[in-house]
This record gives sequence, C-alpha cells and structure tokens, in this order.
Amino acid sequence: MQKSVLALLFAVISTAIAVPVPGGQGDWNGGNDGNQGGGNGNGDGYGNQGGDNGNQDYSNWPLVNPPKQPKLSYDAQGVQIYKCNNGNWGLLGAEADLFDKDGNAVGYHFFENGVPHWTLFSDNSFVSSRTVIPTPSPNGADNSIAWLFAVKDKTSEQGEFGDIKWVARVDTEQGVPPEKEACKGDWEGTVVKSPYFARYLFQN
Repeated sequence: MQKSVLALLFAVISTAIAVPVPGGQGDWNGGNDGNQGGGNGNGDGYGNQGGDNGNQDYSNWPLVNPPKQPKLSYDAQGVQIYKCNNGNWGLLGAEADLFDKDGNAVGYHFFENGVPHWTLFSDNSFVSSRTVIPTPSPNGADNSIAWLFAVKDKTSEQGEFGDIKWVARVDTEQGVPPEKEACKGDWEGTVVKSPYFARYLFQN
C-alpha cells in the first residue's frame, strides 16, 4: 500500500465518530462459522498488494483518535489455523512472517494460549492483544478474513513494540476456513491451515 493510500485510510477514519473499545477478548476473525470479512485484491503478501485501496470506505473503523499514519507497518504472509468442532470451524490461531517494505523478514505473528502476539527479530520486542474489534473487509465475506482493530494487552518493556497501544489488520487476502458443510462426520476434530496475506499497522 502506497503512502498516499495509508494517509487516506487515517484521514477518513479520523473524521468518524469514536466508538468505545469493549473489554474482554474478542473473536480474532470476527466469527467462527466461516462468515469472515472479505478480501482485498490479489497481492503476494510481500508489499505487492493487489487492488485499488484508494476507493475503499474506511468510515466505519472503530479507531479512537487515530493518527495520520502508524508508527510501524508490516506485510504478513502465513496461515490461519482452524479446527472442526461440533459442526463449526473454530479459530485456533495464526502463524505469519512479518516483512518490511523491502521484503525482508523482520518479525513473526503467532498465538500463545489463544492470545495473538507480534514480535520483532531485531530487538525481541513484542505486543499482545486481547480486545479485538472486527470490521468487514470492503470486498465482502466470501474470500478473505476480516479487518481488525486490536487493543494491546501486554508489551515488552523496551524495543520498537514496547510502547504500542493498538494493532490494526488491513488489506487481508484469503485465510478463511473451509465451507461450513465440510465440518461434519469424519472431519470432526480436523485442523486445517488456510494461507493468508495482510498488513499490520502498529501505533503508540
């Protein structure tokens, strides 16, 4: 995503009405029944995003006093992990590499005890989140996971992620679970990994 597009994202959401951030842990993908948020273009997860984000509507984003641009922004390529449980695909977690604008691997995204974490290789700093607010991706619900606003739970004491207060997941592509109808019979208890791409924004 180009700088002008990123500027547009925060210029639009800064005019939106602030929405209080609820407590507790939200569903990281906005639902476990396969009805996830939509995708966005055909990118490769290494900074070469597809589609034209400049025409998207970000006015419903629940960000409180968002900055004009984030402190840090990384592309991600990895998998969303689901388990078939009683007829529904439940999210177990995710695993993804984080890449800078030059395509260099700089960090990792993972879940620990059901809690999403991000960490950087350069200084071992990290941020985790428990409060998650999903919003549908502009391209619908069939092909890609939702966009997210996540409030930090814990951070490292120092390093780049040490002062991060929220994380946003945008520009998602793919990552949805199999069809709900597939979660039955012999599929009960099956774990699947669904490849996905996204961009994570970090702000202090």
